[in-house]
Amino acid sequence: MDENEAQITVESQTMTDIDNRDPKEIHAEGARVEFADVIAEPDGLHSLDFMWKVSYHTFTQTRRWIYRFFTLILGFPLSLIWGLQFACLSFLHIWIVTPCLRTIQFNFYCLVRPLLQLIRVCLLPLFRVTGKILSKVKLIIRKEA
Repeated sequence: MDENEAQITVESQTMTDIDNRDPKEIHAEGARVEFADVIAEPDGLHSLDFMWKVSYHTFTQTRRWIYRFFTLILGFPLSLIWGLQFACLSFLHIWIVTPCLRTIQFNFYCLVRPLLQLIRVCLLPLFRVTGKILSKVKLIIRKEA
């Protein structure tokens, strides 16, 4: 393996897969709109065969080229915006949200521990005794005419 092949191999491992552009199937249903999903003719109402073929070709090519046009014009700016958005969210989560939650969790542990001890010492025996007393109660339901 020469140097160029090694470089291509390393680049292909870090870049997205050109052939499979939706490996996690994020758009498994919504964005996959085919001709048959939009245009369908019921039995007994069929257009001319050549019109059906022309309509199919027009639909698929229009969809393909309009998508490519918008991707060409808006793809880079939108990917930049989304990259910035997720970079900011990652930064905030890593450097602000998680440390704050850990701090709150640590500080409340100091308050929760004595509260749990108080519940175990005072309320738990009271609930047990109440449960034993009420377990002996029997209800008799009578219907009076």
